[in-house]
Amino acid sequence: MNKNTAFASEAEQMDHVRTVIDSMTADMRDHPDPRLAMEAMLEAVAKAVCAEAGTLWFYHRFEDGRISPMAVYGGGELEGIYLLPGEGIAGQVIRSGQPVIIPDCQADPRWAGRVDEKTGFQTKTMICVPMKADGTVFGSIQIINKTDGLSFDEKDLAFAEGLADEIAQLLW
Repeated sequence: MNKNTAFASEAEQMDHVRTVIDSMTADMRDHPDPRLAMEAMLEAVAKAVCAEAGTLWFYHRFEDGRISPMAVYGGGELEGIYLLPGEGIAGQVIRSGQPVIIPDCQADPRWAGRVDEKTGFQTKTMICVPMKADGTVFGSIQIINKTDGLSFDEKDLAFAEGLADEIAQLLW
């Protein structure tokens, strides 16, 4: 593939990502139940990047300071599970405001294995991106376990970041 063809292919992929995110945003704005809309968006992104599961975590900064699941797709049941700021990869992303790609979660020292223990779900690979508005991080989105045998890459990360930006605009 020559340089011009590669550039055109990448531009086409980014246009596709933008189209999908715009469509999901419109669907979310029109949906009567915001939580169900976020779950649908999370599912669409997980499927688009060939992922098994996803979680949208919300940081209750001004309440009890916990981080709890706001929307879940696939994976285990997260009812009653929460993180503290800085705990696990989601808590670290919320604290730092920086996105991450984790190729082996169980080998990563930031990983909160207690969540997998409680749910029975096995987290292997992950993308985690912050949700922020006006410079304030108020949550994170995790996309978990690539299903096609490949690793998550920068394109998958960009897609998840686009979703996080759209959700942040709608929620903030």
